[in-house]
Amino acid sequence: MGAETGHGTNSGSSVFNFGNITKGSNWTGRTTRFGNNPLDFRVYNSFEEGIDDYLRLLGTYGITNEDEGESFISKLTKGPRKWGTDADLMRRVYNMYIR
Repeated sequence: MGAETGHGTNSGSSVFNFGNITKGSNWTGRTTRFGNNPLDFRVYNSFEEGIDDYLRLLGTYGITNEDEGESFISKLTKGPRKWGTDADLMRRVYNMYIR
């Protein structure tokens, strides 16, 4: 959430966007920008709303609660829709998380 929280100048807690989800073409809710980042990020009204949308988005990548490690990373970095394109970076982030 570095860019999405202004690299520490905003905690992100007031927007409840835990998945760093950008506006997208179908979003009709509030948005915000952080620092010089030109992207519009979704703003949610509550923790629950933010988590629900994050989980919904993961589901669009075919991710279920059974996916871990390589399976999770593969689904986010391969196929027609890519959350991220650097599988090695995502693997390092995942490894930091599970330690």
